[in-house]
Amino acid sequence: MAEKVLYLKDPEPGSVYYLLSPQEVDRALAEDEAFCIRLPHSRRDKDKPLVAVILGLEKEDYAIDKNYVEALLAAGADLTFIHYEDVDSQLEYLKPDAFLLPGGCFDSPAEFYLEPERLPPEHRLSPRSLAYIYAIDYANENQTPVLGICAGFQMLAGMAGAKMYACLKDELPGALPHKEPKDKIAHDVAVVSDSRLHKWTGMEKLSVNSVHGEGVVNDSSALEGLRIVAVSSDNLAEAVENQGERFVLGVQWHPEYLYQKDKAAAAIFEEFVKAAKSYKEKKDDNR
Repeated sequence: MAEKVLYLKDPEPGSVYYLLSPQEVDRALAEDEAFCIRLPHSRRDKDKPLVAVILGLEKEDYAIDKNYVEALLAAGADLTFIHYEDVDSQLEYLKPDAFLLPGGCFDSPAEFYLEPERLPPEHRLSPRSLAYIYAIDYANENQTPVLGICAGFQMLAGMAGAKMYACLKDELPGALPHKEPKDKIAHDVAVVSDSRLHKWTGMEKLSVNSVHGEGVVNDSSALEGLRIVAVSSDNLAEAVENQGERFVLGVQWHPEYLYQKDKAAAAIFEEFVKAAKSYKEKKDDNR
């Protein structure tokens, strides 16, 4: 029996987003039959690792920036996409080989914040927020590789115990300009010399873009299982990685907008997909 598939729509002219109507997802859910979400005109390539990407939102539609898609495809991944309804069941059905946690605008748990009293009254967890939490829990339970970008990095760090600034401009003395266009280099980050991020990129200093108003406090002692491996000159945590062998990397910047011209950004995706491939091979061997 053929697998049921919903296909994203190609980006419209002038847009960077693949889109999927929530109504289309609701109709598929009503049929009570497992399905997956894929790129337009694509089929599962079982020779490639399956990377599950949590969808974002663009106005009323599920969405994913094509730059994530192109960076992952260039590194050799096959892709599926996660909507926000019954995430646990999706993951048990898909059994992905890795997770990409993209950036986006959504609320993190209030307990993540250094000064939660600064949060606005409307701050609350959304279905999108919960999808990240479910995915990270699943990945931790199954030792699945994870790459978190921007908000995905913040969720990874927060779930490991990190604290966050709710507003960098107000809470971080001497804060750099962290909210700049994605295609602009905003500042440098210093990379810890004995980190895998340093090994993968070959760089002690990375020039990065920056599109965020919140941020992670530079305090590795608060983290369980992760450590901070890149810091900006205003002492903001910019990357975390796993302390064990498993691939878990979170970066505050957006390498998907840099990878075509920046070898260090490309290396992040290449190493991530390499880890996903290794995970797939071990999983296949144990069948």
